[in-house]
Amino acid sequence: MVLFWPEDLDIFTGSPGKRRGFFDQILIQVDKEYVRSLMIYTQALKRRNKLLDAIREGVSTRHALTFWDGLLIKHGQVLTKKREELKEFINSLWEKSELFSTLELVYDKSVISEKRLGQYEKEELAVGYTLVGPHKDDLQVISNENGKDERDLEVYGSRGEQRMAILALKMGEIYFMEEKLGEKPLLLLDDILNELDGVHKKEVLRVMKNRQVIATTANKNDLKLFGSINLIELNEN
Repeated sequence: MVLFWPEDLDIFTGSPGKRRGFFDQILIQVDKEYVRSLMIYTQALKRRNKLLDAIREGVSTRHALTFWDGLLIKHGQVLTKKREELKEFINSLWEKSELFSTLELVYDKSVISEKRLGQYEKEELAVGYTLVGPHKDDLQVISNENGKDERDLEVYGSRGEQRMAILALKMGEIYFMEEKLGEKPLLLLDDILNELDGVHKKEVLRVMKNRQVIATTANKNDLKLFGSINLIELNEN
C-alpha cells in the first residue's frame, strides 16, 4: 500500500526520525531481511543504551557491550545497505523523469563499525546512549536546476517545491515496491490533488491508470479529473 496525504510534508518539516520512517515503511513491506534486521537492531540498541547508562553509573563494565556491539554492527550494516539501494533506485528513476530530473535524494548515513564505536566510546559513556548507527541516519532532497545552485528543499524549498518533492518520493515508493514485489500496490490518495498544481495533478492521474486506487477530495472541481472512475460523493450532512 502507498499512501498520499497532506501530512506527508512532515517528511520535510518533521524530525530526522520522520525521514528514516519513510524509508522504513517502504522496505518493511518488500524485504523480510530488512524487517528482521530492523527488529534486532532496535532491541539491541535499547539494551546497549541501558548498559552505557549502567557503565556510567559504575554498575557495569565496558566488556558487557561486546555482544550488543556485534549485533548492532551486523544488522546496522544490513539496514544501511538496503537504504542505500532504495536511495539509488529513486535517484535513477528521477534522472529519467522530465518532472523530477532536477532533484537528487541524498542519504546522510551514520556508518556503524567496530572502529567508529571505538572512536565514540568516551562520548557515549559520557551521555549514556549510542551516538553512531542507522538510527542517526537522515535524508535530504536537493534541487539543482541549473547545475550550480544546489538547495536543500527542507531548508530552502518553498511549500510548492516541497509538495513536488513529496510527490517525487512517492513515485519512487510506488515503482520500487512494484520492482520488488512484481505487483502493483494499492494507492490511497487523501485529498492530495488539492495540494498540487495542474502539471503534478496530471502526473498523479497518469500513475493512477491501471492501478487500484481509493481517493478522497474536498474539491468538486477535481472530481472531473477522475473521468469514468467509480465515484462515491459524500455530502456534508
